[in-house]
Amino acid sequence: MGWFTMPVMFSLLGVAFIIGFAAWMYWFVSSKIKEENSQSQS
Repeated sequence: MGWFTMPVMFSLLGVAFIIGFAAWMYWFVSSKIKEENSQSQS
């Protein structure tokens, strides 16, 4: 049981980390684009 649940737990952690990192990158890029747009308009 242990030798099977460990890799599954690590894979779930890896997927959750990748999803969280992708969401953070998307928020970071979108915020930078919004800042550039507001600066160009002013």
